[in-house]
Amino acid sequence: NRHADCPSWKVWVYSNSFSARISRIHDEEPLPDFASLDEAQQWASDKAQEIRELAEEKRESASNIEEGFGHATYQSDELNETADNLESWADDLENVDLPEFPGDEEVGEDDTVEEKDEEADQIKFEEWQDEVRQAIEDILSNSPV
Repeated sequence: NRHADCPSWKVWVYSNSFSARISRIHDEEPLPDFASLDEAQQWASDKAQEIRELAEEKRESASNIEEGFGHATYQSDELNETADNLESWADDLENVDLPEFPGDEEVGEDDTVEEKDEEADQIKFEEWQDEVRQAIEDILSNSPV
């Protein structure tokens, strides 16, 4: 049970453990309202970099074990496998297939530019934001560890 004064604390606020850092990556809510495709891709790339940093820590730990024993061990193999899985997760996030940003103009069947409907444009933009968030959330929720 959580204290009444702190009902929504997150584990990563009080811990820098591996599991807390993974939780922060995939439970950070809500995702921002992206204003552009570039902004969404940059956000995903930044998160992928955080994941790669965790993978590098796992590889370093494996290397330390192997250097200490003079050979690979079950534990170092597990750490390397975790690092590989984290790298794959980072690649998936960095290469997420995001929907195209809605255009500024709609071209009619006769190749003329139709009048802009600001309300319809806003609805399209919000739908785009929802699709982008969902695409990113789908990958974040598939943490391999």
